[in-house]
Amino acid sequence: MSKAKLGSIYPRGKKGILWVDFWVNCKQHQESARTTNYQEAERYLKRRHGEVAAGTFLGLGPERVRFQELS
Repeated sequence: MSKAKLGSIYPRGKKGILWVDFWVNCKQHQESARTTNYQEAERYLKRRHGEVAAGTFLGLGPERVRFQELS
C-alpha cells in the first residue's frame, strides 16, 4: 500500500530554509517551515494536514496579525 502524497517540501533561498506546499479546498498554500531540517519540515507539513482534517486550519492570515489589529 502506498502513502498518499501530503504535499511538497523544498528548499528556498540561499540559506536552504525549507518550504511546504499543500492544497486545501482546491487552493494552494505555500509557507516556510522555518527550518533547514527535512524531518522537522515533514512534521510541520503533517501538522498542517491534521489542522485541515480537523477543520481548524484557517489559512495563513490569522498567524500574521499586527499588534495594531489586536486593539
